[in-house]
Amino acid sequence: MIKFEMEKLVRDKIPQIIEGQGGMITRRTLGEEEFFRELQIKLTEETTELSEVKLCDKGELINELADVQLILDYLVKTSGASDEELRQAIEVKSKKVGDFENRTYIGTVKLPDDSEWVKYYRKKGFKEIR
Repeated sequence: MIKFEMEKLVRDKIPQIIEGQGGMITRRTLGEEEFFRELQIKLTEETTELSEVKLCDKGELINELADVQLILDYLVKTSGASDEELRQAIEVKSKKVGDFENRTYIGTVKLPDDSEWVKYYRKKGFKEIR
């Protein structure tokens, strides 16, 4: 047999699928904090896969969006937040900074030295140009 190191959160039926095909696995159940962290890692993995899908490939796009949504749902559930709290946070943020309806893309931003946004853009890792 060939052995692989997996070290990742998997969907509930994956162990049975592997074992059903004659494979063997080692497994454990994660605690809350570790589960939350592994969900975050899984979200990064799934969004990377989503970023590789083309808009015209609707079936694959829906499949990847479903993966991302499932992870988001579990992150909300594990955090103890409710769907209503999430909807309220979206509404508050939308009122403050808007949505994406206008499809606006900014290439560069030039700000006064004392702008509150300078600290924000630096913290987020935006490249400063002269």
